[in-house]
Amino acid sequence: MKLEQFEQEGKVGFKDDCKIIIPAIYESASYFHDGHAVVRLNGLSGVIDSKGKMVIPNQYDDITHLFEKYFCARINVGADWNCGIIDIDGKSIIEPSYIRLFVAKTSGISYAIKPHKVKRKTWINILKVKHMNTRILEIVYGVISKERY
Repeated sequence: MKLEQFEQEGKVGFKDDCKIIIPAIYESASYFHDGHAVVRLNGLSGVIDSKGKMVIPNQYDDITHLFEKYFCARINVGADWNCGIIDIDGKSIIEPSYIRLFVAKTSGISYAIKPHKVKRKTWINILKVKHMNTRILEIVYGVISKERY
């Protein structure tokens, strides 16, 4: 079954040929990747499966598919972004406390950064996630210090 997006009265749903599989109730939706799509409902993002079941509740400001069963979930706190990694079961792999998340799919490594300012120094926590297929192999934390003048 190949689900295609369709619009109806300003909302997005999915159909297979002419048969509606998932009603048009979403404000926006991604295409399906590995049987899941990111959808926006009531101003928040979640993830549905190909039957329309919400597998990750719509409680995030944004969700982006990273690789396999992992997603970047973002929670906005004021003007600050807090990004983390969750799996398809909604389990938090990396708590949403990083301001950026970079993915290099070809190398199997994702990076996240979180700056901290202490007095005149900026500390940047760097998180490196090595992954292969559906498994996260290693999470490495590092810190870079930069003197500010």
